[in-house]
Amino acid sequence: MSRISWGSVLRMGDRILAKVPLVNRVYLAVRQLSQALLSSRRAVFQQVVLVEFPRKGVYCLGFVTSKAWEGVESVRGEDLLAVFLPTTPNPTSGFLLFVPRREVVPLDIGVEDALKMVISGGVVYPGGEARAKIKTV
Repeated sequence: MSRISWGSVLRMGDRILAKVPLVNRVYLAVRQLSQALLSSRRAVFQQVVLVEFPRKGVYCLGFVTSKAWEGVESVRGEDLLAVFLPTTPNPTSGFLLFVPRREVVPLDIGVEDALKMVISGGVVYPGGEARAKIKTV
C-alpha cells in the first residue's frame, strides 16, 4: 500500500481547479496574488503610508507596492506611486490607487504593525498594545 503525500494531493487539486472553466480564472488570480504576497524573496509592500481617501481630510493606511506603471504616469504627466489600500478586517481585498508622490505621507511603522492595525480595525496599534475605547467622539 503506497502513501499519498500532501504535496501530491495539493498538486492534483491545483491541476483540477486550473482546468475548471470560470473557476480557473479566479483561482489562478488568487493563487498568483497569494504567491506574490507570501513570497519571501522580496518585500511586496515597500512602505506604509497615509493617503487621503475616500475624501479630503480622511486618511487611510496604505502600502506602496511600486512606482506606477509608465502608461498611467504618461496620462497624468507626474510621478505616481502604486498604493494598495487594504480593507478591514480582510486585507487581501482593497483598492489599488495611483497617487502623486507629493500626496503620499510616509509613516515610520513596519508593514507587520500596519497590517495588525488594519485587521483589528484600529484596536491594535504599533507595538501590539490595544488602545482604550473612546467614550465620546
